[in-house]
Amino acid sequence: MNDKSVPLLIKERQFCAEILPRVSRTFAVNIGFLKGELHEAVLCSYLFCRMIDTLEDSPNLDVSQKVALLEEWSRFFPFENQPVFLQRIRLLGEQKLLTENRFETELIMNAEKVFTLYRSFATPVQEMILIWIREMAKGMAEFQTRSVTGVYPTCLKNMDDLEKYCYYVAGTVGHLLTELFCYFLQDISEIAREIMRQTANSFGLGLQITNIIKDAQSDKKRNWCFIPESLMLEHHLTPQNFYEEINSFQRAKTMLELITHTVPKLDEALSYSLAIPSEAKEIRLFCLLPVHFAIQTLVKAKKHFENKEFDQIKISRSRVKGTVILTRLTYFSDFFQRHFYRYYRNQLNQNLRIKN
Repeated sequence: MNDKSVPLLIKERQFCAEILPRVSRTFAVNIGFLKGELHEAVLCSYLFCRMIDTLEDSPNLDVSQKVALLEEWSRFFPFENQPVFLQRIRLLGEQKLLTENRFETELIMNAEKVFTLYRSFATPVQEMILIWIREMAKGMAEFQTRSVTGVYPTCLKNMDDLEKYCYYVAGTVGHLLTELFCYFLQDISEIAREIMRQTANSFGLGLQITNIIKDAQSDKKRNWCFIPESLMLEHHLTPQNFYEEINSFQRAKTMLELITHTVPKLDEALSYSLAIPSEAKEIRLFCLLPVHFAIQTLVKAKKHFENKEFDQIKISRSRVKGTVILTRLTYFSDFFQRHFYRYYRNQLNQNLRIKN
């Protein structure tokens, strides 16, 4: 599908392949299952998302600078002002103002290579990526403006707010992936396409809210709280006292309720994954594995919160390895994938009991 007149882009492809595991081990494993042009399109899209995320998370830029950069990103993607914009973020990278992570800096400094690879894609693929990356950048800029209030910590207001934020950072990715999958899997049935379109947002949201639950403690360091304030208030907490040890019981109840809210989205994420025909092995694995990891993470989180623990939540390497092996051996069986998922899902149906 690439234009035959486009150079081989050996250096650009090599850079993108080598930088990916340095900026995200998890996605590197997942994207590694994909092949050919689809692999390159998803790889390029992820690196764009990572650059946007680096701008949003920068500890050294003030809110107005972040908003300006994110809004410019969402506008400049058609390339009229690209050289000026890329020079600006390269300069920020050189000054170490965007991030202290050297690999994220390396990605920013070499952004032009990612864009060069992007321009080698077929026009429909470029347009798919363009629409959803711009949507993500625009939405992140909108949420950054909330930091201007000076209230500590900056907090999402309610469950609708949570879903809107997660739509921008992850639902957009679900929709982008769906368009790419349907484009490259031209033999996929219309029924499967419709299931994927209907569940694409939940696919992204389920994984993202799971990450919010998992990282709730570390997010505190960013002066952001992604646990909705309305959910805290239901349990007589505020964003200001949510992290205090004296409130561990009420905090646990809040987090367990958020888990309950997240599980149905992962149910739909499984439906999304199983809509992909088993003949498309690589794409099925790409989707199934994060869903299995997410439901296992929620089980571990539930046990943590029932024990009123609030440290880092992470499934073990041995469980990750076992899940990868098992899923690779049985990816073609809808029955087994549902059974494996339900083994963990059923543990979340049990009564929630917080220890005294």
